[in-house]
Amino acid sequence: MSVSPPSLAQPIPSRVVSVPSTTGWARPVRWKIVGNARLARELVRQTWHMLPGLIPFLFWLHPHTDPLSDAFRWISLGVAGTVSLIVFVRIQAVLRPSEGRGSEAVLGYALCVLGTLWMFPEHGELGMTVLAVLAFGDGMATIGGTALASNRLPWNRQKSWAGTISFVIFAAPLATLVYWGDARPAVPLATAAACGIAASLAGAAAESLPGRQLNDNIRVGLAAATAVAITHHVLVG
Repeated sequence: MSVSPPSLAQPIPSRVVSVPSTTGWARPVRWKIVGNARLARELVRQTWHMLPGLIPFLFWLHPHTDPLSDAFRWISLGVAGTVSLIVFVRIQAVLRPSEGRGSEAVLGYALCVLGTLWMFPEHGELGMTVLAVLAFGDGMATIGGTALASNRLPWNRQKSWAGTISFVIFAAPLATLVYWGDARPAVPLATAAACGIAASLAGAAAESLPGRQLNDNIRVGLAAATAVAITHHVLVG
């Protein structure tokens, strides 16, 4: 009896590898290698989500001083508006059903960053740090939570430890680098690390909260902006 080959249209099954726990209280850690459409969709979606995170590095090519000039702030507004429009158009095909057209997410993203820049024109590094946290932390939280199986958060069963840890692991060093590279005058790397880590931890905590009343980008942006502003004030003044 012949056996027909499997159809190429069939979904690729996920492969789960369980690593036995060495302690009594910890559950086995499962690394889930996902080979399905959901992960592919999230990779495309989060690539566009992280694209604006390149803006701080592009601004390194345009030297500026603090406080930010009106011209620089208007340039920032123009760049942010253009990038936001491109992202808005491109993500329509990969939005989740619960996200509608995505306008709230895109506007929340842009307004949190621009609001921080305009509120603290003498410290442009604060707004750029918020941008790094939003772009890389929030983006990698979704990818990590989708690709890696782990325990759910006790306070939000819709989120996982893998996603929250991925948020901090990627956001903290990149936010630190952005703050350090954009600070005028220059600050020690330890100061930049404190500000970047504080913003990342606050953003990760906000992203992990339950409830859909307020978009994730708005919650993360406001939390990161508050944390980096307070830490900066304490350490730098």
